[in-house]
Amino acid sequence: MTLKYKNKGISYIEFILVLAIMILLTTLATVTMSIVNRNNVTKGADRLSTGINHAKTLSLSKGAKKGCITFAAKGSNIYYYYGENIGDKYNVCNAPCNMHIAILNGTGPSAFDDDISGNTQLRLKFSPSTGAFVGAECSYDNGATFSPCINETGQFGNLNRITIDNNHGKRAIIDLNIHVGTVKVSYVNY
Repeated sequence: MTLKYKNKGISYIEFILVLAIMILLTTLATVTMSIVNRNNVTKGADRLSTGINHAKTLSLSKGAKKGCITFAAKGSNIYYYYGENIGDKYNVCNAPCNMHIAILNGTGPSAFDDDISGNTQLRLKFSPSTGAFVGAECSYDNGATFSPCINETGQFGNLNRITIDNNHGKRAIIDLNIHVGTVKVSYVNY
């Protein structure tokens, strides 16, 4: 005796269940990616403040040439390195990531107010005797030549700020205290 099964396809209830599971998985993936991207900003700010503090320490122990920190970009990733040693790059944040730096020259207009991307690089310098920020050099030709944005004869303004964001609703704000070379990190949602 042969049994014959009638193949009617899927029922309406099975279709609704499959659709609900797909929507749930898509929502979980979107939320997870949003959390990962927000953590990218937090990790980038932590790495950046650690890097600046280490550059200050290097300046105090090994002199101003070793203690400067340079911010640069390769593709859409932001990195930094100490002194002239471009071979030892430390990652700030991966794409999507945007790093904007505003360095003021006293009370006048910004000496440097730009995103770190492409050919634009910025180098912060520290005093080897006090560890305070003493100058900044800019490069617009991929690090081939640096010229002073602010040097020892100029003054840093009070609102020197680095921001990191990734277009996912969270921004890290890193304020540079010019007199003692310290870094304060805060976060905002936008």
